[in-house]
Order: sequence, then structure tokens, then C-alpha cells
Amino acid sequence: MSPITASGTEELLAKRQMCFGEGMDSLSQTGKIRRGRGRPPSVENVDRRKAILDAAVALFARDGFRAVELRVIAKEAGVTVSLIRHYFGNRDKLIDHTMQVVMTRLEAVYDKILTDIEASSVNELLDVLYQRNAQYLVPEYDLLFFLKQTAVEYPERSFPLFRKHFSLMQTQLSGLEALGQIQPGVNMLWLTFMLISVQFGPIFLERQMEDFLGFSPRDPGATRTRNESNSRAVKYGIVPRGDSLT
Repeated sequence: MSPITASGTEELLAKRQMCFGEGMDSLSQTGKIRRGRGRPPSVENVDRRKAILDAAVALFARDGFRAVELRVIAKEAGVTVSLIRHYFGNRDKLIDHTMQVVMTRLEAVYDKILTDIEASSVNELLDVLYQRNAQYLVPEYDLLFFLKQTAVEYPERSFPLFRKHFSLMQTQLSGLEALGQIQPGVNMLWLTFMLISVQFGPIFLERQMEDFLGFSPRDPGATRTRNESNSRAVKYGIVPRGDSLT
């Protein structure tokens, strides 16, 4: 067998590019390996599976499930579509995995919010909850947008996610109940559901909110302002104290 010359290497490289495209790893004239675009270098300690899930959660939260193709997720994660299929099999199983990721991340967020709270009054407790929600939940608001997309496109598959979110919200309210600060006769189930509705209202009405208020619920600053307003309404009420509705 004749030795491969420099010109032979170039010819082989050209044929390889024709067969596989420029995205494949190719040899330069110096013999070094050049990585194709979109593929993380093997020398880096990259958790590609996590990168895929994180990219999928963010894209599903922003654009919905049906609008996001695997090739878009692959590009965002810096991997190939075949690698996504290797890890998750198909698109539907990838969606199932992202739902588990969102549930786990929500639990982690609320664990930070609810751990080691010391409060002797309802106002003090609400202040702590507001501050921790702003610190831990607002940066993870994509999770709530993910829940919205799930409720719209896959209602039945959204039930476990919303049950989990409901129970986490109930845990927050249990602190008020323990302090004896919930008015007698208030139904805790409906109170929890009402507060979830207040939380998700701007998320479901995102376009309408942008139209007549001029800002998006995805804007962290706007979200903090809204949450602060909601907190004050819960703490002090809407009607001035001493007044009564007629």
C-alpha cells in the first residue's frame, strides 16, 4: 500500500467533507484535530446531559413545547441531535425528563425559601417570605413559565407539577396559620389556590400585560415590584383600616 502524501491527505479530507459535511471533526494539514461547531471539546469536563435538560427547560418555558425542535435544543446545548436521542430516546421522553427537572428545581427553591424561618409576627414572616421569594424564586421564574406551557399544551401531564407547586405554596401559608394570623373561617385550600392564581395571572396573560402595562412578567424588576405590591396588599389589606365597605 502506497504512503499517503500531503496531496493525498487533502483529497481524503475533501471527500470526507463531501460525505459528512463541515460539522465533522477534520484533520488539518498539520495533522491536528479541529472540532466541528456546536460540539463541546472533549477535554472540558462538560455534563452534556445536564446541558441538554437545562437548554430544553429554558426553550420550552420561552416558546412552548410544540414550537421547539430537537435541533434547536441541540444548538442551544452545544450538542448533536443524535446525542439527545442517545440520552433520552425521543422528544416525548425528553419532555418527561424536563418535567422531573422542573419539579426538582422547584423543590430546591422552596426549600431555600422555607428553611430556618424565625418570625414572631405575621408581618415579620411575610417580610421574610417576600425577601426570599425575590432572592430565590424570581431568578428561577422560567420554572413558572414552564408550568404555564405545560398547563396549556399538556394539561393532564401538568397535574403532578401543579400539585407539587400547590403543596409548596401551602407550606408557606402554614407559617401564617401556625402564628394564628389567618382569619377564622378562611378556607386554606381556596386561599392557596387564590394566591397561585395571583402568581400565575401575569404569566398566563403575558402578552396582554405587555400591551397595556408596558412591561413583561419575564422582567425581574417588574416581577419584584409586583410581588412587593402583592405582599403589601396581603399585610395591610386594600381598604384602609378603620374604614368599611358600604
